[in-house]
Amino acid sequence: MTTLGCLLVAISAIWKTVDVSLQQEVSPEEPIRSLRHQIENAAAEGDVEMIRRLLIRHEAGACEKWLALKNASAADRKDIVLLAVSLGADVGHVEWDTGWNALHHAALFGSAETTRVLLELGCDPQQRARNGMTPIELARARSSGRYCSREFREKLLKCEEILRMAADKSGLLPQPVQCDGVPMYATSGH
Repeated sequence: MTTLGCLLVAISAIWKTVDVSLQQEVSPEEPIRSLRHQIENAAAEGDVEMIRRLLIRHEAGACEKWLALKNASAADRKDIVLLAVSLGADVGHVEWDTGWNALHHAALFGSAETTRVLLELGCDPQQRARNGMTPIELARARSSGRYCSREFREKLLKCEEILRMAADKSGLLPQPVQCDGVPMYATSGH
């Protein structure tokens, strides 16, 4: 086979591949999924510049900004929390399916520094999730878990302490009841 013949066979094979890929249906949501996946990864890895590029270059909407905020809250990345808020993420946003705000995500993972920042930005520490739990109750419940490592329990307790101090300052928490010399806080019972 001549060089020209080989070239024609190669071009034909390429066109068949292109033709098949063009015939495959591409979901219009695929670019959005990809963007959201990139935001989740960048927030978890603490890549501030990537978050900035993704939220600005792609003209991210409220959903993508919330995604950056909630993932940064869980990962204790206060720098990304501040960036997301400066780009328009709503610290007052509550997830429709869980009733969680960003403080719930921070409390679940013991993100103490981010909890402080979220409180300063006005995130509601008394937001009740659909299961009836506030962020402080969530941190308390998780820290009392049987399979919680000592290091992780300390992070959760620090987060709980920050939330309790914020609630005490605003008069939102009842005073503790002493039980065998240990202060006990009543939970919502939900």
